[in-house]
Amino acid sequence: GGLIESPSAKRRCFRFWWPDLGAGVQGGVVVAGGNGRGDARNQLNEPSSVALQDGTVIVADKRNGRLVRWLPGSTEGVAIAG
Repeated sequence: GGLIESPSAKRRCFRFWWPDLGAGVQGGVVVAGGNGRGDARNQLNEPSSVALQDGTVIVADKRNGRLVRWLPGSTEGVAIAG
């Protein structure tokens, strides 16, 4: 299983994986953002909500006033609203 987490102060979204249910977090992979604060396609500025749809990560990028879609393995997102 996994969890998508969006720590706003870090301006990126992680996917954490557990080897089995109940185990502690072993590591994380940045799946959106992670390139500092900004409005470029590879940046976020206060991600406030995250959704996962068929492996695609959709992020509400609050300070940039947009929804951004990140396909699996992509290094930049595509604004789908805002």
